[in-house]
Amino acid sequence: MKKFLNLALVATAILIVAASSCASEKTYNSDRLMLAEEAIDAGRNTSAQKMADDLMADSAAMSVDDLCRLSVLFMRLSDVGTEQEANTAYAARALALAYQRDPDSTRAVIARSPIDVRAAMTLLSAINEAPHGIVIDGDTIYFPSDTIPEDDDQHYEH
Repeated sequence: MKKFLNLALVATAILIVAASSCASEKTYNSDRLMLAEEAIDAGRNTSAQKMADDLMADSAAMSVDDLCRLSVLFMRLSDVGTEQEANTAYAARALALAYQRDPDSTRAVIARSPIDVRAAMTLLSAINEAPHGIVIDGDTIYFPSDTIPEDDDQHYEH
């Protein structure tokens, strides 16, 4: 009985440590995200960019709310920085990660966001869902697979 009680206490201590570790990691990422948001608010765009890039590298440990906030941060950086395409791609990627993790929570975060943020996130959602077509002279052309003739169906007259 004593062994069982000791084992139960050790198991409980391990679970508490593991839970607090996960919670502190999420809190740590939220704090880092808040610092990046404060940096861009203060016009320190280079610092905000570095922090956002670092957060993207740690995105696997971020909550859905934080991934959505990171997506918005990258969109804001896209508006003020020189890396517009890269930041837009990172914004779309962060939002896609949020949708992969929990689509309902992601939609809830978007729904309760201010209208301008909601518009940006809707645009990013469309980017994530867009079919990848053929690029010709800078224009993307999408051909549904059933409209492309098979090789033996093509008859050319010379």
